[in-house]
Amino acid sequence: MKVLMALWIMLFSVTPLAAQPISIDRPTWTNGDTWTYREGNLTLTFVVRGETSNGYAVERLDKDRHHVSMMHWDRDLLFEDAVFFHPQWPLETGKQWQFTHHTTAGNGISGVNDYVVTETVVGVESVSVPAGTFQSIRIHGKDCNITQHNYCGDFDVWYAPQVKYTVRIKRQAGYWSTNDTRELVSYKVSP
Repeated sequence: MKVLMALWIMLFSVTPLAAQPISIDRPTWTNGDTWTYREGNLTLTFVVRGETSNGYAVERLDKDRHHVSMMHWDRDLLFEDAVFFHPQWPLETGKQWQFTHHTTAGNGISGVNDYVVTETVVGVESVSVPAGTFQSIRIHGKDCNITQHNYCGDFDVWYAPQVKYTVRIKRQAGYWSTNDTRELVSYKVSP
């Protein structure tokens, strides 16, 4: 009976990890920090090449590690045209925010499409990707094309503090033509 009582207390008194309150501060990147992702047949590598007055100079490399472009990422880890991860630090359970972005219409309609994106910190989950298994903060998002009658699509982003960036981004089909998932393949970051 004592064993059953102890088991009952353990099972019902422990808060699930995802429901525990969290507060994750913005990371600091260092020259040489590197992340490689795979999305379908596409391989993307990002390497921090240095700090700027308000962020980081980041080089994008192709699958053969050849230079593709230099990008500027601000201190909040936003880069130009960022859509799926627009963090509002600190990341806290239940925190929600919105932002807007605009793109040239690629759907046969001339002009610009305007979008409103809402993101919510859901909680902590263990996520396995090719680079390993990480305790990650899941952020659920909804990207709504307000030019196209609020046509919306859902996505999820998993941010791992030990990686200092995302380990997975997943878009659900419907709004997008397919289920697309970008996963971390490898990384190297300073402590």
